[in-house]
Amino acid sequence: MAAGTPLHVLLLCVFCSCCAQIFNHAARERMRLGSWDRRRFGKMDPDMYFGLHDKRNPKDHTSLDPRFILLAPNLLRADSEESIYLESHGLNSPVIVTITVHNYPDRRYQLLQDTVTLGPANSYHTLKIIKLPLEGLDKGNEESSRNQYVYVKAEFGGYHVAEQVVMVSFHSGYIFIQTDKPLYNPGDTVRCRAFVSTPTFQAFNSSITIEFQNSDGVVVKQISKTRANNGIFAGTHVLPDIVHEGTWKIIAKFDNWQQNKFSSEFEVKKYVLPAFNVTLTPRKAFLSLDDTELVVEITASYLYGEDVQGTAYVVFGVEVNKEKRRLPSVKQVTNLQQGTATLTMVEIRKAYPDLSSLVGSSIYVKASVLTKSGSDLVEAEKSGIKIVESPYVLSFIDTPKYYKPGLPFDVMIQVSFQDGSPAHNIPVQVSLLANPISSHLGTIRTAINMPAELGPQIITAETKQTGLQPEQQARQQMTLHPYTPFDRQRQNYLYISTGTTTVSLGQSLGLSLHINAADKAHRELITHLTYLVLNKGKIIVAKRLEVGGHDVTNVLLTVTPEMMPSFRVVAFYMLPWTGSSEVVADSVWLDVEDSCVGALSVGPAVSKPPEYYHPGRGFSFQVRGVPGAMVSLVAVDNAVFLLNRQRLTQRKVRETVWVYGNQ
Repeated sequence: MAAGTPLHVLLLCVFCSCCAQIFNHAARERMRLGSWDRRRFGKMDPDMYFGLHDKRNPKDHTSLDPRFILLAPNLLRADSEESIYLESHGLNSPVIVTITVHNYPDRRYQLLQDTVTLGPANSYHTLKIIKLPLEGLDKGNEESSRNQYVYVKAEFGGYHVAEQVVMVSFHSGYIFIQTDKPLYNPGDTVRCRAFVSTPTFQAFNSSITIEFQNSDGVVVKQISKTRANNGIFAGTHVLPDIVHEGTWKIIAKFDNWQQNKFSSEFEVKKYVLPAFNVTLTPRKAFLSLDDTELVVEITASYLYGEDVQGTAYVVFGVEVNKEKRRLPSVKQVTNLQQGTATLTMVEIRKAYPDLSSLVGSSIYVKASVLTKSGSDLVEAEKSGIKIVESPYVLSFIDTPKYYKPGLPFDVMIQVSFQDGSPAHNIPVQVSLLANPISSHLGTIRTAINMPAELGPQIITAETKQTGLQPEQQARQQMTLHPYTPFDRQRQNYLYISTGTTTVSLGQSLGLSLHINAADKAHRELITHLTYLVLNKGKIIVAKRLEVGGHDVTNVLLTVTPEMMPSFRVVAFYMLPWTGSSEVVADSVWLDVEDSCVGALSVGPAVSKPPEYYHPGRGFSFQVRGVPGAMVSLVAVDNAVFLLNRQRLTQRKVRETVWVYGNQ
């Protein structure tokens, strides 16, 4: 965070999910800046703006007047518990803070009123829980629901009244839709389930509406206002024999908030289940210009594990600008367990003499496997085998665009192959570092000591792999801009170091908060430091620490389920200047390793299950999970997934949470 920016920039803009205000009782000034990527003053001189371009002792400019901080979500979710953070400075006795919420813009309704006391008992700071009721809010149409606001007001006794306009969300929870198959023939019965949860992933007995939409976008069936008992709804739809083929969609929405829709797709077309599975696996996921050949392994096996006896007819081609152009040769492979088909550079050069013109294009391979008896034919295709100059790709990930002059700057560089898989132990030279560095995981994390000058810096990364020509090395660069300090003559900064950007559930994370004051006089003014933890727009942890004369404060933070799938730690301190306050802040984002809070496993009911299961006979299995949990089961022919692999997975669940959690 840019040093010296008022605190409402800290959360309103950094996280796009919180807003804040800081108040000086004497000046009662407010200031607002733009987006996260505009955390600088541009051509404006901040010293002139704040009237601090002065060579006198900083203490000549300090104020003992009370100051107040209000942090609130930038998006209030109706009928859901939200946290607002309140803090006061310079008070010697408790103050009662009155919190009210009114409808916007005419203030006709008071939607909420509550009070909290800031005093010695809570060290003059607190995280207050409020719950905005649905009554009085207009949920009538989609446009009004998307653009509805409220006034959030905090009255700090007789000292100051703070008010903020905040958007309202009617997000009731999540709906995850599952079909028994991803692909259906005309005349089939589509079986679907909807799993309904609250925003905290508890089973939600809510009323929902389900719609089946054909490939033309026409609703052909609607199940209105049905109840999801214990968070689960199950329904069916029979497809007619004559039907619009293509991609169909199931749409689910909460009846009390139909503007937010959840959907899942399935395909309708005439198909025959494949008799066996054909797999094409390139030995390399890319083709370099200096390679001599591309080798593709071919295997064919029945779904029950038996090998296929037959012949594979294989063709290669080049995809240029989304146009597939087949190469003339056809190759035959009779070994369908360990067989290979090879495309040589000579064959490609015959069709494309200038190989460098193919950089960025890709190779595809098709195989048609005919069984020995001639009764079954199955086709398979593998595409996206890129033609590249360098086998590696460098990417800056989770790296800020701004640096603090003279302080360490944390950089993360991902080294991957062209298909996105990690490249292990590849040396990378980073500017401002003396020697190349590498990582056995493919992700390099390092700290760079940045120069003290206030100017843009270009950070360059380049692989230094032996055996590659200079033009084959991967390169990447990014431009960093300096944080603009509150006072260019006396620069104050805060730096958070974690040593990692990925944590796991239950882990104790060590944070080091480094105060870098301009001089001793500035340092003596810094008595407290506040840190917050934010997740999906909510303030879930808020602590105020006494720092005394310590320049480094260590914090131990336990990673809890409410911090998943990622969270941000924000820290700040304040210097009480006359006329305005200098808020110095920093933040770090941390990713929580994917995991489920509960456990679920499905396995055989006996220690030695039979080797084969026979049609028409029953069998038993065992389900283990959290006591009291509702478990839904589905049985699907695996052959369907050879034609269409869409299914409800943990990854899709997390993607849905990410999308709606950041609205």
